[in-house]
Amino acid sequence: NQLGYTSDGSPEIVIIGLAILMVLVIFIGKIYLQNFAKNIYQNERQLILLMLLVAMTITMYKLIISINLSPMPEKANQVGFLIPVAMGTMLIAILQDARLAVMVNIIFAAFVGLYTSDVSFMVVALISGIVGVVGVSHLSQRSDMSRTALMIGAANTVAIIALGLLNNHNPDIIATGVIFGVANGFLSSVLTIGILPYLESLFGITTSIKLLELANPNQPLLKKLLLEAPGTYHHSVMVGNLGEAAAEAIGANGLAVRIGAYYHDIGKTKRPYFFAENQFGENPHDKISPTLSTLILTSHVKDGIEMAQEAKLPPIIIDMIAQHHGNSFVSFFYQKAKDSGEEVREEDFRYDQAKP
Repeated sequence: NQLGYTSDGSPEIVIIGLAILMVLVIFIGKIYLQNFAKNIYQNERQLILLMLLVAMTITMYKLIISINLSPMPEKANQVGFLIPVAMGTMLIAILQDARLAVMVNIIFAAFVGLYTSDVSFMVVALISGIVGVVGVSHLSQRSDMSRTALMIGAANTVAIIALGLLNNHNPDIIATGVIFGVANGFLSSVLTIGILPYLESLFGITTSIKLLELANPNQPLLKKLLLEAPGTYHHSVMVGNLGEAAAEAIGANGLAVRIGAYYHDIGKTKRPYFFAENQFGENPHDKISPTLSTLILTSHVKDGIEMAQEAKLPPIIIDMIAQHHGNSFVSFFYQKAKDSGEEVREEDFRYDQAKP
């Protein structure tokens, strides 16, 4: 049969055995999600995404194993090293959770062993999947995906050579396995990069890859900020660097903080010269009332939210724009208005957004 098993029993008995195994795997997965990934277990869209990723990976098993290498019968049995288990684990790690990806990888590897009836394929699947998760768990630049492909290929190469020596395979067979193992790394990475944008869009998820795209200085809003409010642009980059370092120090998402910082003040492009970092000479606030100055300063948050929504920035970035001042107090202009004899209310000198 397709699993490579020989059995004196009827096909129905084999199917019952597989069904029991599937129920067991599903039950273990349910227990894991309930205890260690509650945010995914309680989110229907996330569960659908997880099932879709599992189905896609299993489909790839069948496609790879069905490759016809009949002209090379001795080398054909090495094609199992090409099964891109790392594609599934990397997508789960990027879109959902790295720890969940490691757990699912164990199931993927077990199914590779069952489907091919070859322990070597199972071991390589397990190794490549874990290396893939490690490679994408801290994406901070585009080259990290290429580096991950090389890491998977290198890990597969070492594992396949070791397994070949253990099984006393001849050098040609080992070399063929190594070629498939290296190709596995690049195939997994290419499939991950190709599929990811569609899943991001379909499920409304902001991944590290999407954030990296937003870091490009040629993005329209960043280019506008650089050209129309260069002082604010420099300030935003500095805040991004500081924020990223602070986030990484406490185990938060440094990349998300850095990109959020790049965009947090885009609303200042509406009236750039009313903000100190863009002033070169006279201060326009000297010619207007403190109340109007406060209104102009606080409106940059609302303007930024509107600009971000028009540009379809991810919700996490819009939240950072909206919340970066919270409901903080504009004390300088409050005191200035009070000193001038105006009748003032403290609430008129506050940002009116939610606290972070």
